[in-house]
Amino acid sequence: MPSPAVAIALVALFVVLGGTAAAVQVARNSVGSGQLKNKAVTTKKIKNGAVTPPKTTMRWALVAADASIVKQSGGISAAINMTGDYYVNFGSSQTGRSVQVTPVYRDDDFSAVTTVAALCGGPPEGASCIVHNSPKFVFVGAATADTGLPDPQAFYITTF
Repeated sequence: MPSPAVAIALVALFVVLGGTAAAVQVARNSVGSGQLKNKAVTTKKIKNGAVTPPKTTMRWALVAADASIVKQSGGISAAINMTGDYYVNFGSSQTGRSVQVTPVYRDDDFSAVTTVAALCGGPPEGASCIVHNSPKFVFVGAATADTGLPDPQAFYITTF
């Protein structure tokens, strides 16, 4: 039986001559920017198609005070009723999406307004809208900031 020193020397010799291989299991999506050194990942090191942008379907429109669509991402229409409330039709359900509305101050319709938006279609995620009660519609109300009275106003609307 060889001495412990000879046994260790033989193991070391086999490792050096044979090389080593080790497999490390890395959990999916567990390596992020916190684990990587700056400039460690470059374009040359990434296979084509390995990195893809997130699949977001942000929809947006610039709606004029008369409910005409000035600009949009596509497939959106709007209408205004007699009380000055807007209904924006996105053409598909917006359930589970964030809705943001921002007043726009354009040359011909400048006034201090507040805006409110609600997904139509009723509970649990939307409001019960009097007109167009479907989750493909978003209700938008614009009112004068000081009186609270309806005030048709241009606005941006975005869902994502």
